[in-house]
Amino acid sequence: MKTNIILLIFLMTCSLSWSAFSAHKANNISGCVVNEAGQAMLYVDVKDENGKVLIQTDVNGCFAIEGEDVSNSLTLHFPGYEVLTIDAGSAKSMTYTLPIIKHLPVAYTPSGSAIHATESRGDHEIKGKVQDEDKEALIGATILVKGTTLGTVVDFEGNFTLMAPAPCVDLTVHYTGYETLEIKEVCTGKDHIFTLKGATSLDEVVVTGMGRRISEKSKRVPLAVRTLADAEVTMSAPPSPAPPPPPAVFEEMSISGSELYEADMMTSKMVPSDDSRGGGKDVVAKGTDLPSAGQLTAGEINDFSKWDMWADISQEDLGQYRSQWQQFADHRYTVQLTTQNGAAVVNAIATLEDGQGNALWQARTDAQGRAELWAHYFRDVETPDNGLTILINYEGQKKRIGNAKPFNEGINFETIRTDCREDAMVDIAFVVDATGSMGDEINYLQAELLDVIRRVREGLPGVDLQMGSVFYRDKNEEYLTRVQAFTKESSTAVSFVEQQQAQGGGDYPEAVEAALESALDSLQWRDQASTRLLFLVLDAPPHQEEENIKRLQVAITKAAQRGIQIIPVSCSGVDKNTEFLLRSMALATNGTYTFITDHSGIGNGHIEPSTDSYEVEYLNDVLARLSIDRSRLSTCATPVAETPTNEPADRGWTYYPNPTSGPISLNFTDTPGILYLADAQGKLLLQQNAQDQLEMDLGKYPAGTYWLRHEANDGTWTQGQVLLLRR
Repeated sequence: MKTNIILLIFLMTCSLSWSAFSAHKANNISGCVVNEAGQAMLYVDVKDENGKVLIQTDVNGCFAIEGEDVSNSLTLHFPGYEVLTIDAGSAKSMTYTLPIIKHLPVAYTPSGSAIHATESRGDHEIKGKVQDEDKEALIGATILVKGTTLGTVVDFEGNFTLMAPAPCVDLTVHYTGYETLEIKEVCTGKDHIFTLKGATSLDEVVVTGMGRRISEKSKRVPLAVRTLADAEVTMSAPPSPAPPPPPAVFEEMSISGSELYEADMMTSKMVPSDDSRGGGKDVVAKGTDLPSAGQLTAGEINDFSKWDMWADISQEDLGQYRSQWQQFADHRYTVQLTTQNGAAVVNAIATLEDGQGNALWQARTDAQGRAELWAHYFRDVETPDNGLTILINYEGQKKRIGNAKPFNEGINFETIRTDCREDAMVDIAFVVDATGSMGDEINYLQAELLDVIRRVREGLPGVDLQMGSVFYRDKNEEYLTRVQAFTKESSTAVSFVEQQQAQGGGDYPEAVEAALESALDSLQWRDQASTRLLFLVLDAPPHQEEENIKRLQVAITKAAQRGIQIIPVSCSGVDKNTEFLLRSMALATNGTYTFITDHSGIGNGHIEPSTDSYEVEYLNDVLARLSIDRSRLSTCATPVAETPTNEPADRGWTYYPNPTSGPISLNFTDTPGILYLADAQGKLLLQQNAQDQLEMDLGKYPAGTYWLRHEANDGTWTQGQVLLLRR
């Protein structure tokens, strides 16, 4: 009997434990969010019933939530898309489609008030035709469900299809210059014909999209001519693989006035611009002789090489702009991958994940085998989550680095068993602001870019190199983006750049986010490239609407995922607000920040960057140097030992051996301070206090040249080079 009682108690305890466990597991919620083209949507807000953001979708468009405080229903929010409500109880590894809000042309009531309509997405199809009294189709007339802003627009044949919320609805039909028509109980199952009468009181006609707005005072008859705005061109999306997770690409957006030039068709499609379109005067006419290269002066700030200084600058000097752009380059995790023989592992995918498996950031290793990862890059988080891990994926090999170290605790090293890579494959794109405000420098910039194209080709002999360009303006200009597809022919790339001109604009911000989207989605970046560089030449920020900020975040994330390093070139007109944004974009994508200076005397004034010091160079030298240095792969053979040059005789500290296979002994007698280790590009890898006797091992880094830089207590800097060989 006693045994039965004990057994019963044991079974009840197990049952209660299992119930508690099951209840906890029942609150685990996960899913992926895609757009209507099946493309993953990044950074969608997942909110509870009270509107609190619980989490955002990650860099793969997915989310996972654990806990007992999840409400019964959740909503998915992204600017420009319809809000979607989901049942938390059934949200387990499901895929949710978020429909984009499709805006219709503005409609005007007889009183002149504007109606900003959006496309109706009901389940009931109502079809028909709209015409005038002469039975001519009224193209662009707006059909609305009465009392709402939901509706559709009449097509080029005069027909319409409305997806209504009910089988029968009341409708209103608007067309500028005609009386508004109201119809009751319009139902599915038949084709309807609506005839609009011309208005009797007109004053003036203003072309507004697909219709006209007309005031009430005139007594002219309705106009017979109906005007259509330029049709919008929607970029087609690639076929979507089955989620989860779906491919991490930006959601489908309409891009008005975009132009794509193929390499073999570019010259035949280029046409002179019409001053009546886009406004403004051509600053650089096609065929104008360009000035000689090597005149613009510039500087570079690699914030990776001055990491502690960036932490101060981003919080203090430029701190007021952090929340404005929602970019927080604070929590950095660096990965270094080498082969078993000590060579760099190039183009490996590294993903930083939290404890629930959400992918916080994803990047690819560069030509030095290094990737920069970020925790909570678009959220102001004081302390990142504990237990972050790094997943490495290289040609089918997968490894996980547990308890990833933030950069202030060191670099995350991993060895991959693979052969050394010797075939450099390089993609370089120039994305250039071509609005009128660039007129003071655009022709000089063109000359510098043409020289850079030539020098990069010469500086990387035998390298598989292709180049492309995107010139951009703003909404309601002659074009939004003009894209030259990647080409291996230097003459084609040069010809396209030569034919561009600065024109239009008007307000300060420009369509930077649209330019980045075109560069990422229209240019065919190669998946196996060893280096991908995007030079962003501009003098103004993007518009700061919520939707644009989100689009910018997604574009930056996509660039990092694809291993595309954004290198901004800041021109006259850039303010501190824009400087912060550009430096943040460079950090997020493993790039660097460059800027034109006043030393050449060309163009309008340029702001001084927030830093301690920088070296003035010619712009073409800076861009060519960055392109070549970031594209050249280390030789797989043992390099010939070279004696470092330009080392100061009075350095006051010594190190040996040099060259080394890894270990170095340093002596800092009477020279206390801080020692920094940097790679050949100046990127900071390690810092520690200088001691009388200091031992250091470079064995985990790829073979190559490194800098040892010493800052004495009095602020004096000295440095030396060390060559790392593999025996």
